[in-house]
Amino acid sequence: MPNAADARLRFQALQDDQQLSILKLSSQIFSSSASTQAAGGSFSAGPSKTPGARTSDASSTDGSDNPTPASLRAELAHYKDLFTKLHFSYLEQVTKEKYLRSIVGDPPLVVSHAENVELETHLVGVKDELKQKKAEVEALRAEMEEIGRGLAERWEWCVGEGEKLETLPREVGEAEERVEALRARVKELEGERGEGQDGWSGEGMDLSLEETLERTEAGEEELRGVEREIELSKRQMPGKTRECEAAERELEVLEREKNKVCRAAGEERRRKEEGGRDRVEEAGRWWRNVEGSMITMGLGT
Repeated sequence: MPNAADARLRFQALQDDQQLSILKLSSQIFSSSASTQAAGGSFSAGPSKTPGARTSDASSTDGSDNPTPASLRAELAHYKDLFTKLHFSYLEQVTKEKYLRSIVGDPPLVVSHAENVELETHLVGVKDELKQKKAEVEALRAEMEEIGRGLAERWEWCVGEGEKLETLPREVGEAEERVEALRARVKELEGERGEGQDGWSGEGMDLSLEETLERTEAGEEELRGVEREIELSKRQMPGKTRECEAAERELEVLEREKNKVCRAAGEERRRKEEGGRDRVEEAGRWWRNVEGSMITMGLGT
């Protein structure tokens, strides 16, 4: 399979060349930021620090070698906070510088009320434009995030398909080996049946498609009939079960009576064998005497 092998090799080469990593993409930003700090120093006044060294870095504690979405969000919030502080410090330094220059300048810079009003009017327009730019940037960011998520899903799909592509040649080879083994087995069985027979000649093996479908339909109909009988038997089973339980109860009663009669008969037989009185015979003679007396008295029939 040269075409499949070539495609697999090209896909593997693309995977090796296109290793996506957020930290790799951001390395240029960090390097440019370090060079800028080394060249221009720091805005804030205070103790001197090593140029390019980041003393407060969220990624240093969240594992920069294996970033997760949660760690990246925490790092982004950290950098936003740092940028806000830096922006405030910059505005503070610029304001102080302008104020000092206006005082110590020759001549001193005096701003009138009209100039302040004009500047405020200009600032209102600049702020509106800035809000519009921020909205455009936010829309662009949302669009880029959506595109990024789509690309990430497509990349994950490509990686999954690439893994399947790596195992596909082996599975195809195994399937071809099984097919060849089955063909060899079929030829072996055909050879065992003899040269005078054309392949499989058993009953039902040389039918046409229509006859095969008819037999299949007949078998399915018979199977459906058996299933209906099974369903009917299942519905009748509770009633039959109750009848069996009632018969078992009656049988237990009859069994107890039978045992009682057998015990009584055995007792009478034992007593008779020992020379004792036969209570049954005595009771019979007594009832005959009672019957004769009643007839004599005219009370019986």
